[in-house]
Amino acid sequence: MLQLKKTISIYYELDKENQGHLHFKKSKPYVEIHDILYHNGKQSLGAGRPLTESEAENIFSLFKEQSTNERLILPENVLMWRADSAMKGYECIFWLKSHVAPILFTGNMRFNVPWPSMVFHVRSHSIRVFALKNKRNRPKPGTALYHMPSWNTNDSGSVCTGNFDAKNCTTPEDAIATWEKFWFEADFSHPSGSIYADINLKEFWESLDGKEEFPTKMLVKSPYTLEGLLK
Repeated sequence: MLQLKKTISIYYELDKENQGHLHFKKSKPYVEIHDILYHNGKQSLGAGRPLTESEAENIFSLFKEQSTNERLILPENVLMWRADSAMKGYECIFWLKSHVAPILFTGNMRFNVPWPSMVFHVRSHSIRVFALKNKRNRPKPGTALYHMPSWNTNDSGSVCTGNFDAKNCTTPEDAIATWEKFWFEADFSHPSGSIYADINLKEFWESLDGKEEFPTKMLVKSPYTLEGLLK
């Protein structure tokens, strides 16, 4: 059920010479926003305050987002997609099922390894990565996310992107293609964070070269769920 919460008032200076025809002077309008108050089932207009620039951007971004995404059919592996002018970019969460793919290291080292199912949370030019215990099923809002022994990744799941040129994607398909390219073609260079500080990451991934299954016992539960990434 929709409920009226706020309203906007726009004030112009009337042209005194043409008041009968409601002509307005070419002056800058004054815009106020009011809360709608409810008491005993009746509505009343709250005190007005100036509309801020950020509020105006958010309002117009809603119209742009609706017109852009209204008929958008999302790929099955996209869990969330958002793009609007107020953000000046996009936000996307997508997942990949467990599969075998390359991992590259500085020094022209390349192993073909099994990856766990992964969740990627990208915001225009940044990326976080987590793993899933379940190998095939699409994650739900309450699905627990895990850390995995990946390089260049800190304890919050944020990945150092170095000089990677992340273009401003306009569709979820673009975002997935861009960040899959980054992840599976990145030249990993250093461990980071404290979660896997006690293991040799190069030796770990080298031991998986040519194998089919990622050892999920190596995953460490994070404080996040899928839904928690949006907070």
